Amino acid sequence: QTDENGAFALKLSEAVQKDPNFDTAMLLVYGGKDVDTGDDFIGKLLAPKEGDTVVMSPVSTLVAQELKKALKNGQKPSKEEIQAKIRAAKEKVAQALDLQPEELDLDPVAEQAKGNDKVIRKALQLQKAVEALVAAEPDQTKRSERAEKIYEALADALDDMDTQNRGIGQLLDKTLEKARRDQQVKELLGGDRGLKVGDAAKKVAQTIEKRFDDADDNVKKQKDFLKKIAVVTREDLKKIEVAIEEGKEDEIAGQITVDDELFKPGFDWSQKFIAHDLDLIGVTVSPDLIEKIKTLMGEETETEPGMLFKNVEKFKESTDTELQDIYQKIEQFIAEKKAEEEAHEAQVSDKVVAIAPPMTLYMPRPDGYGQVAITADTLSFQKYKVQPDGTFATETDGGEDHSDFVLQNGTWIADTDDAQPVTFNDDGSMTMTRSKERVTLLEGKAIAGQEIQMPQYHDMRVSMPEDAKMYFTKIEKLENVYRINDIVKDYSTQPPVAITSFGDFIQKQCGTSWFMGDNNGGLAFAGTEDATTGAYSCDPSATEGELVHVYKDDNGEVHTGRVAGEWKIEKIDTVDILIAKPYNSDHVEDDEGDIAYPIFALKDGKLYRGDMEPEGITRIFPSYNKAALDAITSTFTSRWDELKKRMPADHFSGK
Repeated sequence: QTDENGAFALKLSEAVQKDPNFDTAMLLVYGGKDVDTGDDFIGKLLAPKEGDTVVMSPVSTLVAQELKKALKNGQKPSKEEIQAKIRAAKEKVAQALDLQPEELDLDPVAEQAKGNDKVIRKALQLQKAVEALVAAEPDQTKRSERAEKIYEALADALDDMDTQNRGIGQLLDKTLEKARRDQQVKELLGGDRGLKVGDAAKKVAQTIEKRFDDADDNVKKQKDFLKKIAVVTREDLKKIEVAIEEGKEDEIAGQITVDDELFKPGFDWSQKFIAHDLDLIGVTVSPDLIEKIKTLMGEETETEPGMLFKNVEKFKESTDTELQDIYQKIEQFIAEKKAEEEAHEAQVSDKVVAIAPPMTLYMPRPDGYGQVAITADTLSFQKYKVQPDGTFATETDGGEDHSDFVLQNGTWIADTDDAQPVTFNDDGSMTMTRSKERVTLLEGKAIAGQEIQMPQYHDMRVSMPEDAKMYFTKIEKLENVYRINDIVKDYSTQPPVAITSFGDFIQKQCGTSWFMGDNNGGLAFAGTEDATTGAYSCDPSATEGELVHVYKDDNGEVHTGRVAGEWKIEKIDTVDILIAKPYNSDHVEDDEGDIAYPIFALKDGKLYRGDMEPEGITRIFPSYNKAALDAITSTFTSRWDELKKRMPADHFSGK
C-alpha cells in the first residue's frame, strides 16, 4: 500500500526470497486513485526488481513486458543473466522512447519539479494512450486486464522500432501496423474496435506533448501543472468513451484538439476543476452552475481537482436547492466508492484462516479499538476508547432510557453485552447465532518486522514486532436483524414524555420538525403545509410515505427541501415496525460504518428507535493480534500530542 504520494517500502521476507520463482518475479501495482484527479486508477504497473529503489511507472511497465518476452525461452536463467536481460530491456525501451537508459530509473515527478520533464511527459503519454485504448473494452470489469494486454502489444512492437523513428507516437504507429497484420497483437489491442481507437490514442499522446511544449518552464515547475495536464487529458478520454458508446469510433481522432488558451497566464482553472468534479458525480455542467459553485467556494478555497469533495460541507450548509442536490450526489458518490473499496478488500485474499478458539482479535477504530474474544462456544465484544491523555479504556453504553433489544421470533429480547453464542463451521468460519452473521477470517498481508500505515489513526506509521499478524475479517449478514434501543420522547413538554404510538410520532416529526439529523436539519415525514399558518400536518393513520430533507438557513429559519427517502410500517414476525429508508448514506450507516436503516417500534406501550441491518450485507475490515495491537496503541499514545489535534472532542470518553 502506497502513501498519498505513491511511495512505498517493501520488506521481502526470507521465505519469499527462497521461492523458486523469486528471481524472475515482478513488482506489481494496481487499484487506488490518481492523486492528481481523484479518478480510479485503471490498469496495472509492473517493474523488474533491480537494486534497492524501484520506480513504478508506465515506462517501467513497458520494460517489464519486454523482459517477459526475453524470459519466455523456457530456460531458467541465472541471477546474472536476469540482470543482464533487465539492462537489455531498459536499453531497448529507452532507445524506442528517445530516452537514456539511466533516465528510466529517475522519479519522473521529482525530475519534473526540477525542470526536467523528459521522463514525465513520456510516462504520461504512454499511460494516457493506454487508457484511450482501454476505452475500447466494453466490459469495465475487464479494463485492468485489457491494459496489461495493451502493454504486451506495445512491447511486441518494440522489435519494429528503428533509431530514426523514436517516441510514443512512433511506437503507437508500429503497434497499430503490427496489429493489422498479426491477429494475436490485434486481439491484445481489443480487436477491430481497438484498431479504430488507435488513432485517437495517438492523438491523445500528441496533445500531451503539445501542452508540455506550449507551457513555459516556470509554469511546468508548478506543483499543479501535472494536475492540469491530467484533467484536460481526461476530457479527451471522455470524448473517446462517448464516441464508442455512440458507435462513432471513426470520428474520435478529429474531436481531440489542443486548446491553446489553457496554459496561458490568467486562465481560470477553477472552472475546469469544478466541471471535472461535476462530471464525476453525473451532474450536467453549465456556466451558471459553475459560477454559483465558485461563489460558494470563495476565493480562499484551493483550486484543484477534487475541490468539491474536499469542501463538501459548504454544499451541506447551503440553502440553494441545486447545491443541496449536488451535496446529495457527492455523498452518494463517496458511499459508492467506499462500497467498491470494501469489495476490493474482500479480494485481497481468499485464503481462509480457520478460527480456532481461544482466539482474540483487535479491530482499530478512529476513536479507539474493538476487542473480539472467541471461546469454544461464545464470542464477546468490547470497545476501548481513547482517553484525554491518549491512553485507552473500556467504553460502556447505557443510560436510563437506553436498553438494547433484538427481535427474536416475534418478541423483543434484551440484547445484552453478554457473550454471544457461536457455532463453528466445517470451512473454518463461525456463525453468530444471535446477530445472524457468518464470520470468516482471511489471511492478511505480512506485517511482521515492517512499518505499516494506519489510516484509522490519521495515517500513523507503526513499527511492527516480529510476532505481529494481520487478518481480514469478513462478516456476512445471513438474515435481516432488527434492534431497538432508545425510547423516543416528545421534548416539547417539560419534562419530556415518551411517545406511545406511530401516529403521534408521525404527526410530531412532520414537515419542518425532524426526527434524525443534527441541529442544522435532518429528516422529517413529508406532510401538507397550511398556506395561512405555514404549519405542516401528517396523516397519523398512514402506513407509508415519503421522507423530506429539512434544513436551517443562515438566519436560523427552517425550510423543507426535496424528497430524501421513503418509509413504511411493515409487520415482521407479528410485530409492526416503521422502517425508514433515506437516500443519503449519512442516515443509513451506524457508528461502525455499516448499513443500518433507522427503525421505530412499540414495546411495553412506548416507542423505541433502533436500526435494521439488512440481509446480504458483507463487510471486510482489518484485524490484528495482540502483538500488533500493543505496537499500535503504544505508538498512538507516544504521538498523542500530535494526534489529538486532529480528533473531534466527542471522541474523548465522557465528552
